[in-house]
Amino acid sequence: MENNKSHGKIIILTFVVALVVVMGLVFGLNWNAWFGGNAGLGQAQTGERSLVIDDEEQVYNAKYIIDGIDVKLSGGEYVSEKDNEVMFLVVNGGSITIDGSTLTKSGEDVYAETVENGFYGKNSMIVLVGENSRADIKNANFDIKSNGTSAVFAVEGANATVEDSNVTASGSYSAGFTAGDSSEITVNNTEINLGDDSEEASMMSDRAYVAFLPSAKITVNGGVVNNYTYYLAASIYDEGDITVNNAKFYSSNSPFAVLSGNGKLTLNGGEYTSNYPFGRRFDLKSVYGGHYDNSWVISSAVIFAGGEPTFVSNDATLTQKSYSTLSDLGEARLMKAFFTASGAKPTVKLNNTTVNIGTNTVKLAGAVSGSTLTIDASGLNAEASREYEADETSSVTGL
Repeated sequence: MENNKSHGKIIILTFVVALVVVMGLVFGLNWNAWFGGNAGLGQAQTGERSLVIDDEEQVYNAKYIIDGIDVKLSGGEYVSEKDNEVMFLVVNGGSITIDGSTLTKSGEDVYAETVENGFYGKNSMIVLVGENSRADIKNANFDIKSNGTSAVFAVEGANATVEDSNVTASGSYSAGFTAGDSSEITVNNTEINLGDDSEEASMMSDRAYVAFLPSAKITVNGGVVNNYTYYLAASIYDEGDITVNNAKFYSSNSPFAVLSGNGKLTLNGGEYTSNYPFGRRFDLKSVYGGHYDNSWVISSAVIFAGGEPTFVSNDATLTQKSYSTLSDLGEARLMKAFFTASGAKPTVKLNNTTVNIGTNTVKLAGAVSGSTLTIDASGLNAEASREYEADETSSVTGL
């Protein structure tokens, strides 16, 4: 009698297991969500996924959709070649861990110059969406050959940590690391190279770090940025909260940083250089629709483009180099270490900070179009220029 009961239990258990397996095959059940543990890319999905980003529905095409599962990649090369395709889309608390892998992205973002795809990362390598969705990356190589691509793009509360990695971009309108609403990215000891320094280089509008909403946060510890792209480019674009600790930035044809809204940029140690040649200047009107005429084309290290942003420098060195070959001094006078426009009201705090200015046509600060620039220069190195310039509607105080 007991043997019959045991035999019956085995039959029932076998039936239940078989039923679960069949349901998984038919309905694509998320095994990791049921049983925990790590899944490989074989568990990932592919195709389209509709997501709500910043209260608007957005449709992503992804080579791999990591939905609520944990994927670990060690070594190997991963390639995405399609237009407007995300390589890894991580959602619903999923995670991706990458160690020693190479990621290559080609294929054009056909909307690279539009707000829609540039703002939502629809041609990026790794896109993280939602709370508890995250990426942990080390010893990785990101090779960006496409336009409108971020190596890592995190929104809606997602998080990422990147260390000891390299990012190389040879497309335009791309970025190293981009954080959106309530998301946080930490980058340690990572090198970013945007474009190249050849005279034939034509890449435009690449940025190393972008925080594009007030609640976005990026922390950079060490590392190097070389940005050779031009026209609307900036190594840092900040509407959120970016902190850079002991890093080295070189912006050959662009500002070091552009801040707007309530963006806050804090530098703790490190060297940050903006080196402008004539003819490759930041057209603020084209980007932000500023309320001033087209002649305001700015070659400056840090530009404040609206709102009430904050710039704090502790123990850092900021250099604004500019060629002195300009024939029109009306344009040369726009070269500043700090420049504000569009009615912005930024605050600058300089603590034990060295500011180097490249030519005698460059002044420390400038303000136009109803702007007010407040500088606490008590910690500025003694040798630095304190000259500034403002139009009749604007002011610079604290110098």
